Amino acid sequence: MNRTLTTLLVVSAVVLLILALLLGVINEENRLHTDFVNALKDYDYEKANLILDKMSNVNISRYYLLKGVKDLLDGNEKSGLSNLFLSLSNTKLGEKEIALSKLLIGQYLLLEVGDIKGIQFLTDEGCQRYYKEYADYTLGVYNFNKESYDEALDFLIGVTNARDEKMKKDTLLRLYFINMLKSNYVDESLKKQLSDFEISPKELLGN
Repeated sequence: MNRTLTTLLVVSAVVLLILALLLGVINEENRLHTDFVNALKDYDYEKANLILDKMSNVNISRYYLLKGVKDLLDGNEKSGLSNLFLSLSNTKLGEKEIALSKLLIGQYLLLEVGDIKGIQFLTDEGCQRYYKEYADYTLGVYNFNKESYDEALDFLIGVTNARDEKMKKDTLLRLYFINMLKSNYVDESLKKQLSDFEISPKELLGN
């Protein structure tokens, strides 16, 4: 057989093998991701940890993303934020996953520590493309909690048809409160209830 042809066949075989391995990794990643989400929904954190260990050997960036989410759910905010930032320092995530990391970082910075740096994550092009409702909702809640009601209105008015029923309901309540405020009728207990509301990171994973 012609040496050049033999070399081409060998190279082609290697390329096909690599592609097959990559497809296998992608399928394994998606399966692990789905299993992780289901484990969190079932509050099976032992299983979630086992899945995270497997993910760390498949895609370290996605591992950091999922570990960051779990840390936030566990109340380990510092570790969660650190892992989410680590997930962004690598290029092995898809656009939607990068957007999710930025959304969660932005939410935490704005709503938990009041750091306005969170705005740059929430207004990021990818975050606005894939998670606009959640990003605008967060910006609306942030301004609402600051009692900047006109700014809150600008963001919340676009979330009234949100697919997430929990977020939609909360948005409508906040808009109702703002309207009551403009009518000089305010129920402070409602304001307190609305300030305590939050969307859990677990609820974002399936989107």
